[in-house]
Amino acid sequence: MKKEIGFLFTDQKSFNELELLFDFNQFKNEYSFKYIFGRGIIDPTKNYTQVLFGNFSIRAHALIHNLLIWKNRKATLSFKLRAFNMFGNNSQHNKWTSFLNYDKKRVSSVKRLFVRSLGNSFGILIISAVINILFFYKQLNIQKNFGTYNCILLSYGGRPSVQQDFLVWYARKKNFPTIAVQENWDNLTSKSVLFKHPDYFATWGKQSTAHLRQIHNFKGQVREIGNLKLGKFYTKKKQLDIDFSNSNRSLPNNNLAFKNILIIGTSWGDHDLNLIKECADIIDANTKKFTTNLRIVYRPHPYGRIQSGDLIQISKIQNVIIDKPTKYEDNEYRISLLLNSSFIISLYSTVMLEASILNIPCIIPSFLNVSSSYDIKNFLDESDYFKGTSSLEGIFNPTTREEFIEILKLSNNPGNLKIANSNELLNWFCSNTNTSDEIFSLIEKATSSIDTSTLHGI
Repeated sequence: MKKEIGFLFTDQKSFNELELLFDFNQFKNEYSFKYIFGRGIIDPTKNYTQVLFGNFSIRAHALIHNLLIWKNRKATLSFKLRAFNMFGNNSQHNKWTSFLNYDKKRVSSVKRLFVRSLGNSFGILIISAVINILFFYKQLNIQKNFGTYNCILLSYGGRPSVQQDFLVWYARKKNFPTIAVQENWDNLTSKSVLFKHPDYFATWGKQSTAHLRQIHNFKGQVREIGNLKLGKFYTKKKQLDIDFSNSNRSLPNNNLAFKNILIIGTSWGDHDLNLIKECADIIDANTKKFTTNLRIVYRPHPYGRIQSGDLIQISKIQNVIIDKPTKYEDNEYRISLLLNSSFIISLYSTVMLEASILNIPCIIPSFLNVSSSYDIKNFLDESDYFKGTSSLEGIFNPTTREEFIEILKLSNNPGNLKIANSNELLNWFCSNTNTSDEIFSLIEKATSSIDTSTLHGI
């Protein structure tokens, strides 16, 4: 008899990535899969059910996570920046403004005071009790077609949905395990604090496991499974045998009259126009210093919110190409985009880790003039998820235009950019494993460790 496995998805992003990268057919003889959606039915062609909540429950759940961020504001730099920008008083807000633009989510003065007043152990205890009551009544009228499960997988993205925390609570009541799968590199240090703890947590690597244990005080079982997307980068690294040096890479643009500088867009997109203008001006003013023409390829954030007016202005800048991500973009295309670039320029994107796997140099534009109390250059060594990346080869953090030019000049002679990042260090950030196999090995372990006769559906 097949084991029933539920997959919770409450956003299009995590659903798309799993569908593109995960091979369900490989395990269809052993498991039966059912999708669990929230308000939005992401794909009506799937075998799915829904878990719906009213506005009061959604608001109460959002409140508990805001309280947890405030209470744990000193746990990580990103928590501090997020807490003070969203909920801090004016003095705290002004002192900790940053390029991350958390102040865009700044709430009203009444809400800020409310969060600061209740963001302590006592306040969290009260709101937790309210949510538990809401969860209790929800289980009484949950949809009849919700089904029986041997295990539920939860994609742990930026902020847990009310459905995610409810299903962890519900599974405990019904005596079946839950497995959270880390979606993004920074999830455990920048966006939220765990409220309801799953039984198992699948992390990217030892770095994330440490974050989970130390920051979230997670006591459940952890397995380091790598990441489905980054696993493709490790495969490509092996195929190309890039461990030797950058000069050994056979890139298509080596035969052209230009070299690409790939600029990665930010989630809000506020700094993108300024960054591209600045880089384009520097390159244009120093053309004679480069043996080959440099061209900028701008890659907007796939789920970014850049203003259309900014995009129009960027499209008019000379020697700038806009490469918009598509909804179902092949991962091989993203890899080829990096391999066809002499440098990656990014304000602290996960793409920096992807590029480091492929031994491509990355530039953090700390010379950029942004309205921020917090200095851009310090984030590299002070943010919890970027800590350690300065030990990788090929990570540059120029604080002046002159330093930036000197780094770009390294492209004149590829021998100056010999990068060979150690597999041991890369694996600390993200394990090089067969992630699909690791996930199903974890499912097998989780479902074998319980008495399935005690499971009940409603």
